[in-house]
Amino acid sequence: MNLVSEDIKDMLLSSGAALDLVFGTSLHIGFMPDSPNACVSIYDTSGGDPDGNRAYFYPHVQVRVRGAVGGYRAAGMLARTIQGYLKLRHNETWNSTSYVGIWGMGDILFVGNDEKNRPIFTANFRLQREAA
Repeated sequence: MNLVSEDIKDMLLSSGAALDLVFGTSLHIGFMPDSPNACVSIYDTSGGDPDGNRAYFYPHVQVRVRGAVGGYRAAGMLARTIQGYLKLRHNETWNSTSYVGIWGMGDILFVGNDEKNRPIFTANFRLQREAA
Protein backbone atom coordinates (compact mmCIF):
# COMPACT_ATOMS: atom_id res chain seq x y z
CA MET A 1 0.00 0.00 0.00
CA ASN A 2 1.04 3.57 -0.66
CA LEU A 3 1.45 6.14 2.04
CA VAL A 4 -1.99 7.60 2.68
CA SER A 5 -0.78 11.00 1.48
CA GLU A 6 -0.15 9.58 -2.01
CA ASP A 7 -3.70 8.30 -2.31
CA ILE A 8 -5.19 11.49 -0.86
CA LYS A 9 -3.17 13.44 -3.45
CA ASP A 10 -4.72 11.37 -6.23
CA MET A 11 -8.20 11.84 -4.78
CA LEU A 12 -7.74 15.60 -4.66
CA LEU A 13 -6.33 15.70 -8.19
CA SER A 14 -9.31 13.70 -9.46
CA SER A 15 -11.57 16.63 -8.55
CA GLY A 16 -10.28 18.44 -11.63
CA ALA A 17 -11.48 22.02 -11.85
CA ALA A 18 -13.42 21.75 -8.58
CA LEU A 19 -10.22 22.22 -6.55
CA ASP A 20 -7.90 23.36 -9.36
CA LEU A 21 -4.79 21.76 -7.81
CA VAL A 22 -1.62 20.78 -9.68
CA PHE A 23 0.80 18.35 -8.05
CA GLY A 24 4.24 19.89 -7.62
CA THR A 25 2.88 23.42 -8.00
CA SER A 26 -0.15 24.04 -5.79
CA LEU A 27 -0.30 20.58 -4.16
CA HIS A 28 2.54 18.93 -2.24
CA ILE A 29 3.22 15.99 0.05
CA GLY A 30 5.17 16.31 3.29
CA PHE A 31 6.31 19.92 2.89
CA MET A 32 5.06 23.37 2.02
CA PRO A 33 7.37 25.31 -0.29
CA ASP A 34 7.94 29.03 0.10
CA SER A 35 6.11 29.68 -3.16
CA PRO A 36 3.51 29.86 -4.47
CA ASN A 37 1.83 31.73 -1.64
CA ALA A 38 -1.42 29.80 -1.95
CA CYS A 39 -0.88 26.04 -1.82
CA VAL A 40 -1.96 22.78 -0.21
CA SER A 41 0.19 20.15 1.47
CA ILE A 42 -0.69 16.67 2.74
CA TYR A 43 0.97 15.08 5.78
CA ASP A 44 0.80 11.51 7.06
CA THR A 45 0.06 11.62 10.79
CA SER A 46 -0.33 9.02 13.51
CA GLY A 47 -3.37 6.79 13.35
CA GLY A 48 -5.00 3.91 15.15
CA ASP A 49 -3.59 0.42 15.54
CA PRO A 50 -4.10 -1.95 12.59
CA ASP A 51 -6.80 -4.59 13.00
CA GLY A 52 -4.83 -7.83 12.88
CA ASN A 53 -7.95 -9.94 12.42
CA ARG A 54 -9.29 -8.19 9.31
CA ALA A 55 -6.21 -6.51 7.80
CA TYR A 56 -7.73 -3.04 8.23
CA PHE A 57 -5.51 -0.03 8.80
CA TYR A 58 -6.69 3.19 10.45
CA PRO A 59 -4.29 5.96 9.42
CA HIS A 60 -4.75 9.69 9.89
CA VAL A 61 -3.80 12.46 7.50
CA GLN A 62 -3.63 16.23 7.73
CA VAL A 63 -4.29 18.62 4.86
CA ARG A 64 -2.73 22.05 5.33
CA VAL A 65 -3.92 25.00 3.24
CA ARG A 66 -1.93 28.21 2.99
CA GLY A 67 -3.36 31.35 1.46
CA ALA A 68 -1.84 34.49 0.03
CA VAL A 69 -1.29 37.51 2.28
CA GLY A 70 -4.76 38.85 2.98
CA GLY A 71 -6.27 35.60 1.70
CA TYR A 72 -7.77 34.39 4.98
CA ARG A 73 -11.25 33.80 3.56
CA ALA A 74 -10.04 32.11 0.36
CA ALA A 75 -7.73 29.75 2.30
CA GLY A 76 -10.47 28.90 4.78
CA MET A 77 -12.96 28.20 2.02
CA LEU A 78 -10.49 25.96 0.18
CA ALA A 79 -9.87 24.01 3.40
CA ARG A 80 -13.63 23.65 3.87
CA THR A 81 -14.09 22.52 0.24
CA ILE A 82 -11.32 19.91 0.58
CA GLN A 83 -12.87 18.69 3.82
CA GLY A 84 -16.25 18.25 2.16
CA TYR A 85 -14.74 16.58 -0.89
CA LEU A 86 -12.77 13.99 1.09
CA LYS A 87 -15.64 13.19 3.46
CA LEU A 88 -17.68 12.04 0.46
CA ARG A 89 -15.17 9.27 -0.26
CA HIS A 90 -16.16 5.76 0.81
CA ASN A 91 -15.94 2.27 -0.64
CA GLU A 92 -13.41 3.31 -3.29
CA THR A 93 -10.15 1.78 -4.48
CA TRP A 94 -7.10 3.97 -5.09
CA ASN A 95 -3.71 2.60 -6.14
CA SER A 96 -4.49 -0.97 -5.05
CA THR A 97 -5.85 0.16 -1.69
CA SER A 98 -9.51 -0.18 -0.73
CA TYR A 99 -10.84 2.75 1.30
CA VAL A 100 -13.83 1.90 3.47
CA GLY A 101 -14.25 5.53 4.44
CA ILE A 102 -12.76 8.90 5.28
CA TRP A 103 -14.04 10.88 8.25
CA GLY A 104 -13.24 14.39 9.35
CA MET A 105 -11.72 14.86 12.79
CA GLY A 106 -13.30 18.06 14.01
CA ASP A 107 -13.72 21.15 11.92
CA ILE A 108 -11.10 23.04 9.95
CA LEU A 109 -8.64 24.93 12.17
CA PHE A 110 -6.99 28.29 11.62
CA VAL A 111 -3.43 27.64 12.80
CA GLY A 112 -2.28 31.23 12.38
CA ASN A 113 -0.15 33.16 9.94
CA ASP A 114 3.32 32.08 8.85
CA GLU A 115 6.40 34.31 9.00
CA LYS A 116 5.28 36.04 5.79
CA ASN A 117 1.80 36.74 7.20
CA ARG A 118 0.09 34.09 5.04
CA PRO A 119 -2.91 32.36 6.68
CA ILE A 120 -2.72 28.61 7.33
CA PHE A 121 -5.66 26.28 7.92
CA THR A 122 -5.64 22.54 8.63
CA ALA A 123 -8.18 19.77 8.20
CA ASN A 124 -7.59 16.37 9.81
CA PHE A 125 -9.01 13.04 8.74
CA ARG A 126 -9.12 9.44 9.91
CA LEU A 127 -9.40 6.66 7.37
CA GLN A 128 -10.14 2.96 7.21
CA ARG A 129 -8.37 1.04 4.47
CA GLU A 130 -7.02 -2.36 3.44
CA ALA A 131 -5.03 -3.79 0.56
CA ALA A 132 -7.35 -4.40 -2.39
